[in-house]
Amino acid sequence: MPPRNYRLLGSLLATAAASDSSGVVMGALLAAARSEGIELGESGEDLMQLLRELGYEPVQEESGDITMANCPFHLVAQHQTQMVCSMNQELVSGVLAGCRCDARRAELSPAEGRCCVVIHPEA
Repeated sequence: MPPRNYRLLGSLLATAAASDSSGVVMGALLAAARSEGIELGESGEDLMQLLRELGYEPVQEESGDITMANCPFHLVAQHQTQMVCSMNQELVSGVLAGCRCDARRAELSPAEGRCCVVIHPEA
């Protein structure tokens, strides 16, 4: 099989989307991420298992938070951080909605060495 270059594809798409000053492309990306997340969440899989399969490497913290030790989109996020992190939040929010994890919310909480999204229990 010939080589594939998905990193380059992701980088080109993210750069093109970032250059859209109208915000239409970003809006479409966020809507698509949420929709895909809902569909994934509706699969019936356990939340932690689904997050593992998506490449997030979730960690259940004593506080009840779920942090994710890996960003599956790290290479593109290095160049288009705001876009990728916003997309990540919508994807994870969609997963939570799809698996009916109503007692949890996905929030942006960037930190070095992990995914920018943290899942918090509702207060």
